[in-house]
Amino acid sequence: MSRPVMPGSLRWGFWLWIVVSGLLALSAATIYLQALTQRSNPASAIGFAGLLVVVAVLQVVFALRLPRGKRVAREMLTTIGLIGGVPLFFRGLSSIWVVAVLMIVAVALLWLPASSRFILTLDPKPGSKVRR
Repeated sequence: MSRPVMPGSLRWGFWLWIVVSGLLALSAATIYLQALTQRSNPASAIGFAGLLVVVAVLQVVFALRLPRGKRVAREMLTTIGLIGGVPLFFRGLSSIWVVAVLMIVAVALLWLPASSRFILTLDPKPGSKVRR
């Protein structure tokens, strides 16, 4: 049996996660550079920038597993998107708000019916009756 084609919703979700990762890395670099130039207790800003880099790297690692239909990738990206995206959405800063909205949209794209069928076909839950 041939491998199913990745649906458009999952493809859009994949690229959206890559874009969000890039935006987070850019934000981390900006925060880091501001912390170095302002000289006012930069430790917390540098720590936050480091956290953003870690989250961006994790997003890329799991996004790269989406085209292979890995359930763990969808679940981890959903967790990252909801834990990170929802609080950022209510934070109110315009630049962070855009990233938060993109994260929430990316999570939604991973759970659309076509995306779910693709993932459950390639990586079914243990004990499920989905045929490959």
